[in-house]
Amino acid sequence: MRIAIAAGLSAGLTGIGHASTVHSKAVTTFTSVYNLDLDATGSSIGPVGTVTIVSNTKKDTLTYTFNMFNHKTGMTEVFLDAAGGTAGHDLGPVTNSLGTFTDSFAAKGSKFSITFSGTDVANSTLGNSVLIFGGVNTTKGLFGDAAPVPGAPDTSATPIPGALPLFVSGIGGLGLLGWRRKRKVRAIT
Repeated sequence: MRIAIAAGLSAGLTGIGHASTVHSKAVTTFTSVYNLDLDATGSSIGPVGTVTIVSNTKKDTLTYTFNMFNHKTGMTEVFLDAAGGTAGHDLGPVTNSLGTFTDSFAAKGSKFSITFSGTDVANSTLGNSVLIFGGVNTTKGLFGDAAPVPGAPDTSATPIPGALPLFVSGIGGLGLLGWRRKRKVRAIT
């Protein structure tokens, strides 16, 4: 009996308009946070700032945000690899003691952000035997990133599985069948 009800419910749901047009939201943004914890020689130091990389696959953009912890440390240049994307005021490739990077920008202040269009992938550069996604030249020296920040919150979108609305409709349908059955029993007695 239960198998017949489930089969009937499953067959009946395919005829419902909203159940046949179920859409799932795909993850479109990914966020990674890296410490600026390498000095000019590539040696590990205490973090002096962070670089946050946000990739948006739907908009085909890649945003780098550099943030220095000491607001008196002024940035003069940022450098990174943006996987062939384009951004305004790009000064072009730069080579320094941390490696060779495809993109560089004049920067001012303790916070700097740049958005690339035409790419959603952040490349890394192999410099001094570590992978570096970006770095800064500041009034206090040259710094790069080496590893993701442990325990950084994941701010990427959480997708809804495509079958979830159909599953909820099925549970609701079973509840409706149970309610009708109880109502019918009460009416007979």
